[in-house]
Amino acid sequence: MVSPPIRSPLALTAHSAVQLPTAMNEKSNFAFITNIFYWQGTAVPAIIPQLVAIGIFTLTVKLIWYWAELDLPDLSRLHGLLSTFLGIVFGLRVGNATGANSDGVKNVDGILGQLGMLMITVYSWKLKDGANQGEVTALQDKMKFKMNLMWAFMRQRLRESRNGFHPKSKMADTKFSSETYARDPCTPLIGDYLTPESTEYYGAMPVGERPIALECEMQQVASRMAVYYECPTEFVAQTHGYIDGAMGKLSACTRVIDAPIPFVYAHMLNVLLLFYIFLVPFQYVGGHFDGTGFACCIILTIGYYGINEASVALVDPYGWDPCDVDLIAKGMAVKNKGEVVSGEAASKAVAPVTEGSLL
Repeated sequence: MVSPPIRSPLALTAHSAVQLPTAMNEKSNFAFITNIFYWQGTAVPAIIPQLVAIGIFTLTVKLIWYWAELDLPDLSRLHGLLSTFLGIVFGLRVGNATGANSDGVKNVDGILGQLGMLMITVYSWKLKDGANQGEVTALQDKMKFKMNLMWAFMRQRLRESRNGFHPKSKMADTKFSSETYARDPCTPLIGDYLTPESTEYYGAMPVGERPIALECEMQQVASRMAVYYECPTEFVAQTHGYIDGAMGKLSACTRVIDAPIPFVYAHMLNVLLLFYIFLVPFQYVGGHFDGTGFACCIILTIGYYGINEASVALVDPYGWDPCDVDLIAKGMAVKNKGEVVSGEAASKAVAPVTEGSLL
């Protein structure tokens, strides 16, 4: 007797995913004003410590100059040299981060494309005359079932295994492990595709090997299906090719996260950034005791540290930041594609691919 799938109560009561409060409209004539009043999903909350530190330091320098009447050193030449060099290094950092984010999106879309073509091939290939339709349908559904499980394992390899479960679900404080992975609250629910026996079977494998196990199982199913189709050799070649293609795109995704910016590079960038920002007060606090210099210091700190923090968020596109790839919606797209191709969508509405309704 086959055990029923696991459906955790925690999964059913999870909150919706982290998301921006409202999409930014950069085409608006007033976007240059309205877009600066965002807080959630921006780099500003992460640089509050830097803003507080530069504010205190600027005020200290100002008070020393004002009351002690000391002459501040002229550091304009050093500051200018640092500005030039930092601009070059920053350009490389931002380019690397945006490139990693773009590659991350493309590779995930590549996985979806390969799995989508697999479903189309499995459900639309011409059957041989006299083929057992019941057996074919059972194998097709098995392939669709395993495809959704493969995606769930891919998602966990990229995100949950490194960053934990959904930060706004009741699983947020639960460590991801071989005992807890089946209770993942993100949809499509992985528990819908596991039995207690298969949970233990896959749980014994390292996270990175679970998609490989599904790759082998799906190829075995495709080989079994081939006997019912015309041109079986071509069918096997195409289906195996799509499965291998999806795994190849997963490997490309893992290269994005397994090859971060070298520590020595990030360290030197942060050292230069620290010196540059904390030399700013010596440039702008002279003159009368007003807020002009203070405002300049704060604006430059927001600019440089904000860009640096944005680069840190972009370089790893498979996390829980609002700017990361929406793996929940991608997973629902995989599931919906299988339902549409198999004809299930004709008898029920396809689940929406909006992140707020996915958990």
